[in-house]
Amino acid sequence: PDKLTRLLDALVVNNRLPSLRHKLENGEEVRFSERLSLKREGIVLDERELFWHEFKTQRVQRGQLILQSKDDDEWAILPVSELDNPAILIALLKEGGKEQAVEEGG
Repeated sequence: PDKLTRLLDALVVNNRLPSLRHKLENGEEVRFSERLSLKREGIVLDERELFWHEFKTQRVQRGQLILQSKDDDEWAILPVSELDNPAILIALLKEGGKEQAVEEGG
């Protein structure tokens, strides 16, 4: 992405993140596609759930968001084009993983 796109993404993320964090903390589900949402406990994809303590990391590769669990390097592969607000999703995924690491003493 070009510089302007990255700047706009950063502004949107900084603007929306506090309210979405608040929703998650209050037990609300935050949807990023028809199939994918985040909850206080972790990530929900279709009928599967990945708890934060099982979540390892995420990466974007060739237009795909790849979610890794501690046991599966490709727990989920989703086209970025199908996600609402992918920059916000990635920011929340990074936070969710870090918060869990802190809770576990890591």
